[in-house]
Amino acid sequence: MLKNLKSVSVILERGRCSWGRCYFCGWGRRYINSSIRDLMNTFKHAISSRKADVLKIFCSGSFLDERQFPQDFVLWCLSQAERAGFNHVVIESRPEFIRRDVVDALTTFKIKIHVAIGLEVADDHVLNEYYRKGMKFSDYLRAVNLLHSYGLFVRTYVLVNGHPILYNNPEYHKKVIKETLEKIHDISDSIVIINAYPHSNSVLFRDWLIMRWRPLTYEEFISMIEEYYNDYKIEIDSNNFNFLPRFPKEMKVKIVGVGCDIVRHPYFEVWQDYIQRFYTVPEEKKYVLFVPCTYVKPYSRSITHRKILSILFKTGTYKKVQLVVVSTPGVIPYEYHDKYPFESYDWPEWLETPEVMKCYIEVTKERVKKFIEKCCKNVELFVAYFHKNSETLQAIRMAIEELDLKDRFVEVIDDDTFHSILNEVGKGKRLGSSILRHEKALKKLEDVLKSYVK
Repeated sequence: MLKNLKSVSVILERGRCSWGRCYFCGWGRRYINSSIRDLMNTFKHAISSRKADVLKIFCSGSFLDERQFPQDFVLWCLSQAERAGFNHVVIESRPEFIRRDVVDALTTFKIKIHVAIGLEVADDHVLNEYYRKGMKFSDYLRAVNLLHSYGLFVRTYVLVNGHPILYNNPEYHKKVIKETLEKIHDISDSIVIINAYPHSNSVLFRDWLIMRWRPLTYEEFISMIEEYYNDYKIEIDSNNFNFLPRFPKEMKVKIVGVGCDIVRHPYFEVWQDYIQRFYTVPEEKKYVLFVPCTYVKPYSRSITHRKILSILFKTGTYKKVQLVVVSTPGVIPYEYHDKYPFESYDWPEWLETPEVMKCYIEVTKERVKKFIEKCCKNVELFVAYFHKNSETLQAIRMAIEELDLKDRFVEVIDDDTFHSILNEVGKGKRLGSSILRHEKALKKLEDVLKSYVK
């Protein structure tokens, strides 16, 4: 019924979810201190001048829970939606708040009301042993029957990949999904199959940190549910929020040290997993410029990066070149350079040992290699802006060689330029930034960009 209709969404957050213990959910664990007046202003803004058939009201909990949203406010929202000309409104609730007295109050409106229930799966064992939903399938059925008896509509959320047991047992996973959809297809007016992405405050996010679980890419998700893709009742939600690895405040610490355990820090590993599997270099950017990190963070505040950025703008190549930092945390597209933990780590170079650097080169080589393989389908040229003795440059060279891409690889600073600068600035292990800020190096970068970027 709702599948092909134009919709407008509004997020209303207040208080805390009455349950708040779902394995995969972090929103329900938060407490949001917002006034009814603030919610009314948010709601008015969301529906003003928005021409659509469907209004979807999302909340971190249950819209029918009076402790979160007083009934007067709920009725006010429905009346405003009706007055604004929407034909359908979707609200969310756990089954326990779908009571006869509550539902009866909703029947005074002409607008079609759809109550969305996060069933996730129609299997009590998975619901409570894995998902920790605090409900049974029979609770869902009771709510469905009550809503239908009042002429209201039922919308059901089905979750894919919400627990490591399911992720690691794909055949069992598919069986649970199939059985769920068979049980609810005829009694639910619409169904949304959702790809689970980890909320920062969820247990599932911690599972990702130890690689006990991983989110499914779009392709992996579709392969799980492709037989239901064209069903008239079923909608597919492959990315139900702007998905990034977001760390909760209490987990954010500065990562300081030198060693293989730092290079493979779980926080870095999660981000590299995300970048390698979910990120793609924008189609319009046909060139990748690899650059080193800086002591100053975010990198864009450093003198070195400001000078590199100035060359990109000076040559008019900024919109065509994807800037990518390669360093201890791995491969970092510039869109993410100011995200945690990329702006909160320190690698004291004076503590480096041959064993540590061997590990660093090998790990970095693999990360660069995977980045190029997975994220750079349309890239025509890879450019590296490092000093000649850089271990990071060594790792990039190895990745390029193993991928047989030497004909699409350019090192900005050649031997002559490097030694010419070295004679001016002096010799030393930690001269990387000084060399890259030198006017001769920057001139070489400018010349390379002008020559290759079309």
